[in-house]
Amino acid sequence: MNKSFYWRISAVICFLIFYSPAFAGDYVLHDDGTLTDNLTGLDWQRKDDNIKRDWKSAVGYCLNLKFAGHDDWRLPNHYELRTIRSEGKKYPAVDQDAFPETKAEMYWSATELPYSDDLSFNVNFGKKPAGISVKENQLTMKWTNKYYSRCIRGKRKKIEKK
Repeated sequence: MNKSFYWRISAVICFLIFYSPAFAGDYVLHDDGTLTDNLTGLDWQRKDDNIKRDWKSAVGYCLNLKFAGHDDWRLPNHYELRTIRSEGKKYPAVDQDAFPETKAEMYWSATELPYSDDLSFNVNFGKKPAGISVKENQLTMKWTNKYYSRCIRGKRKKIEKK
């Protein structure tokens, strides 16, 4: 093969590396602090705001969030939040290039338990993957548990099993 062929191949590779959207795993990273999950079609906040909230405040925070030119953010359900958790021995258990500054701690999900008025699922990005947490102390009616929250927007695509 001649030098011209290798030069053209090198130019194409450089173009793809430097001018294409950044991909981290199955994600497209955007300059506005968000990313799109290519598998689910959902848009995520790349960083949480570093504030622990009770469940009701976490739901309200996401519903009222105006970020990256959008105002249709919401707290992810349990399934959606688990899709960004990376199973393995590295903590926090998340793609840290895609979701920088994620803590190895619990994050709220919007999924409430159907048999209880005071329980919700959460996802732990530390060693324990998921759990159920009390949203409200029924005796004092104070929202007690405080975890981090990361907002999401969009409707999940139906994923076909192969």
